[in-house]
Amino acid sequence: MKIKTIIRILGISFLIFIGFVILSANNGWDYFFFGWVKYLPLGDKMAHFILVGGVSFFVNLLLEVRQLKIGKTQILLGSFIVFTFITIEEFSQMFLIRRNFDLLDLTANYLGLFLFGQFAFWVCKEFKILDKRIL
Repeated sequence: MKIKTIIRILGISFLIFIGFVILSANNGWDYFFFGWVKYLPLGDKMAHFILVGGVSFFVNLLLEVRQLKIGKTQILLGSFIVFTFITIEEFSQMFLIRRNFDLLDLTANYLGLFLFGQFAFWVCKEFKILDKRIL
């Protein structure tokens, strides 16, 4: 199986899982993946960092680490898309009964997004798993 096929399967599967996590949280469904974070110091923040970081990693891989130029700055297109989505999603929690907006959650999201996005770029460049034209 080609590496691009594996990336697509893992990436799409992870995105479906994250969609289910968000849907579950919004509806107050208490599944196992919510319980374990309560017992870890800063568990909620670590979960935000890892889950949003994972989304950033896979979206950037699925988009073949394409870059977007804003002014003189190059940013990863996948990171920009995830940044927009998670910002809207976190602020939307102000209007949901079962959720609450938390600036520290947003900070953990942004840190995960940036670090895992850069990791995706490094992986692609270092291991030459995507076309050379995009790196």
